Amino acid sequence: MQWKITNSITGASFSYIKYKIILNDILEKPAQWLSGYLGTFSRTKVYLMSQVLGLSPKEISDIIGLSTSIPVQNYYGRTLQIYLNQQKAAGTPVYEDDGTLMAMGASVQ
Repeated sequence: MQWKITNSITGASFSYIKYKIILNDILEKPAQWLSGYLGTFSRTKVYLMSQVLGLSPKEISDIIGLSTSIPVQNYYGRTLQIYLNQQKAAGTPVYEDDGTLMAMGASVQ
């Protein structure tokens, strides 16, 4: 079966052998991102988490997106908050793209 008529009046058809694949490089907020642990979502934060945790942004997105595991998100949030506190104490605070000081969620402060 190569195609199927989807509208007999207009003759519109659907091909079973032609595909259109659309890819993008947009980093979106994972489905299970818990703001209480990870704070407000931003691409900048995910890239910093990637650097600090030694994981790729995709790995972070996949782990958080597939897991509502509070211990995992608590670990990520606390680890990054410790890093942010160290950077601030060293005189090199980390900022979000909008100029605000980066912080993790209230549960890991």
